[in-house]
Amino acid sequence: MKNGLILLLAAAVVALLLFRFPKQAGERVVTVVQTDTLVRVDTVVHTVFKPYTVTQVRTDTLTVYLDRPVSAGDSLAVALPVEEVSYKAEDYELTIGGWRPYLKSLTVYPRTIQVTNTEIRTVTRRPRFGVGLQAGYGWAGGGLRPYIGFGVQYHVFNF
Repeated sequence: MKNGLILLLAAAVVALLLFRFPKQAGERVVTVVQTDTLVRVDTVVHTVFKPYTVTQVRTDTLTVYLDRPVSAGDSLAVALPVEEVSYKAEDYELTIGGWRPYLKSLTVYPRTIQVTNTEIRTVTRRPRFGVGLQAGYGWAGGGLRPYIGFGVQYHVFNF
């Protein structure tokens, strides 16, 4: 009887070492990552402008021909200043040039990209009740005896 108990205990230890599962073998984790991308284009119209800098680049001479003669001749030389004007704000920077340049309107289309990652984790656990191979010591008719067989069981621990 004592040898049978030692043999049964040794068989249980060998079975535990051979059929050992990871600690959370009863759980199955499924991770799904959903990525949503939202692209938004805003329209910003600027209408009031104040020059940031005004720089005279050069002076061009323009010859103007007159219909009626003037005391010295029929043409007149006119100096035209060529300027470069810069406009600057929080969301734009603009430089234009020419004779008497001005900015009438400016439309800016800032593009905003928003990416949202949603992680969904699903954990499924092994059911607590099952049918399986059993080995142990139990009451069988006339007294306590070793038992090996199939039976209905309740899982207290998962190996």
